[in-house]
Amino acid sequence: MKRITLLLISCIVASNIYAQFWISSPEENVDKPNSWIAFRRDIVFDRAPKRAVATIAVDSKYWLWVNGELVIFEGGLKRGPTPRDTYQDVVDLAPYLKRGENKIAILLWHFGKEGYAHKNSGRAGLLFHLVSDRTNLFSDNKWQCRIHPAYGTTGPPAPNHRLAESNIRFDARQDMSGWQTAPLNSLNGFQQAIEISRPGDAPWNKLVERPIPQWKDFGVKEAKFERRNGDTIIVPLPYNMQMTPIITLNDPVGGNVIGITTDHSVAGGAYNLWAEYVTRK
Repeated sequence: MKRITLLLISCIVASNIYAQFWISSPEENVDKPNSWIAFRRDIVFDRAPKRAVATIAVDSKYWLWVNGELVIFEGGLKRGPTPRDTYQDVVDLAPYLKRGENKIAILLWHFGKEGYAHKNSGRAGLLFHLVSDRTNLFSDNKWQCRIHPAYGTTGPPAPNHRLAESNIRFDARQDMSGWQTAPLNSLNGFQQAIEISRPGDAPWNKLVERPIPQWKDFGVKEAKFERRNGDTIIVPLPYNMQMTPIITLNDPVGGNVIGITTDHSVAGGAYNLWAEYVTRK
């Protein structure tokens, strides 16, 4: 009886491995530096699962929404400490899933270049595996995806060569509002994902579970600011924190550029990261 049980478990594990693929968009330039890809997949449960564990690996960073709720903010780790292999995240999605239709959305950021802490694989890719007590979901060509048209790269100066990240330019006029929850058949420009390779294959090779926890999210905090020279807003921070600015503004025309940087923008004689936001009406 023990032999039969062990054989059955090994067959299940093998079938799970061969059901999933590293996937990407079939579009041109998807592997270029600073490319962003939006992925969508829906799954239906006859009742809410009590257990639902997702294993997620990307090249290079990702954001995960379930039914419109942001579950993971900046998931994934740079490949520098494991330069030939790739880190994977293990995430409990049971609290976010419900009976009926569930919408899984992932925004992937592909660095596409190397830095001191990151080794470039040369390919943008997503590997997703959800195991639950109701049904399983894998990354394959049933996922829908497209390059996100709002993301691009700023002009010079470029970031410090030690960094794998690029400066981000986001053009709100090209944003895909609500793509995380819209019906799949209404998503403009989305197409069938392509299957690139199996887990364990090059260029991502062995998967290593991340050894550190996800970012701790302290939520949105109000910040006092002061205006300088008419068009400049300065926001003092309580310490050298990791933060994402949330700015509310009104623009009756659109197309205006907002530059976002810090007073820690230079290190070793070279610029660090900065960003641009292009307004929409």
